[in-house]
Amino acid sequence: METIFTCCAALAGSLFLGVFALSLTRQVEADPDHVTSDIDLPVTDAPELPEAATMSGMWFGGMFTLRAILAGVSVFGLSGLAMANQLSERGCVVSAASCGLCTMYVMGTFIRAMHRVEHDEIVRLQNTLGTEGTVSLTVPARNSGLGKVTLAINGRKSKYAARTSHYALSVGSAVLVVGIEPPDTVDVRACDIEPERA
Repeated sequence: METIFTCCAALAGSLFLGVFALSLTRQVEADPDHVTSDIDLPVTDAPELPEAATMSGMWFGGMFTLRAILAGVSVFGLSGLAMANQLSERGCVVSAASCGLCTMYVMGTFIRAMHRVEHDEIVRLQNTLGTEGTVSLTVPARNSGLGKVTLAINGRKSKYAARTSHYALSVGSAVLVVGIEPPDTVDVRACDIEPERA
């Protein structure tokens, strides 16, 4: 059994770290602050909510995901190795399996919470459409870069990355949100631009 435990801990642990590192890499690539200035991203007014968010209401929604399973198998192997000399073979397997299942449940709960946060962020971003705000960091002209705008949503002020397809917007300028780019970027225009020309 020690060989099985070792294989589970080594293989699952390595894969889990690999998946985790890959997810971090994708997050960095998706960060709006890392978008190059010569890329014109499409503006979507009503993005679809992630399907994973729908699963968040189910208690097992995040339990049977790759990361949760790999974490569970890894802890199963590590727990088995730790208890190999203290319990009988059967007791060791049962205890290790219990630890693995508990880890899967905890990881699943964490994943569901993350999905919930992601869902809330997209809904909050959708609520910015049609909202007026002010520029807090100059927004470069014609989608050549990102700036920052401050918007008041439900009485709460929040800052969002912003781009515009028109002329540059200086700090303090009044702007209107005309589009959104998940996860946290808005497309704005100056309030003094007529809608038919925007």
